[in-house]
Amino acid sequence: MGAAPKKKEAVTLDEIRAIAAAPADNLIERRIKAAACFWYLSGIRIGAFVSLPIKAVNIEIKEVYQFPNLGVRTKNGKHGKT
Repeated sequence: MGAAPKKKEAVTLDEIRAIAAAPADNLIERRIKAAACFWYLSGIRIGAFVSLPIKAVNIEIKEVYQFPNLGVRTKNGKHGKT
């Protein structure tokens, strides 16, 4: 028999709010907080996040374009809007 499936853990919205509300003493800490909140809320993979160009972010309509043709490294070259 195979091993039992692993229980998946998820970060709750309250936990993300706590991260966002945590104090940040400098710009680096503010950036880290913003990145962590973005990762958890969007589900973006780290590889896609670090290759995400600013032109893939539309703040006005709150969308992020995870498109390989923009240079975003996605899993299996998939396209997606977040």
